[in-house]
Parts: sequence; C-alpha cells; structure tokens
Amino acid sequence: MSNFIEELFFGNIETQNQSITKSKEFKKVWDKLSANEDILSHQLTDDEKKLFNEYVECYARAFAMSEVAAFVTGFRIGSKLTLDTFSNTDNLLFT
Repeated sequence: MSNFIEELFFGNIETQNQSITKSKEFKKVWDKLSANEDILSHQLTDDEKKLFNEYVECYARAFAMSEVAAFVTGFRIGSKLTLDTFSNTDNLLFT
C-alpha cells in the first residue's frame, strides 16, 4: 500500500469528490443560475450573448484561480500545523 503523499501525487486522492455540490443550498443556487441563463439566452441579442459568454468564461477562470489559491493556502497552513506539532516538543507533558 502506498503512503498518502504517493497517493496524492498519482492522483488517487481527489479532493473534488468532497465538493459542495451535494448540498441542498448549492443545488438551489445552481438551479436559479441555470434558470437565469435560460431566460438570458432568449432575451439577449447575438452580440449581447457573446459578451455575456465572455464574461462568464472570465469569471469561471478567475474563480478557478481563486480555488487553487485557497487550496494551496489551506494545504500550507495544515503543513505548518503538522510541522509545529512535531517540532515544538519543549512543553510536552510526556517526553
């Protein structure tokens, strides 16, 4: 059996599977987003649709970049907590 770091490296640990998409609140927001997209697709002109699609694509890219940054920050904080846990043993009750 491989260790956790190897499993993470080889892509066997998928954090996306732990996503928010299973929540009722997310489904409600997603359904509203989808309904609004349908309404807009019928009301906008072709030029307006193109502009709106470009906006959505840019927003999605910016959101993805933000998600990566949040993941990296969380990972680093967790790693620093682990490092501190194992390196600062001066005040342990049992040595």
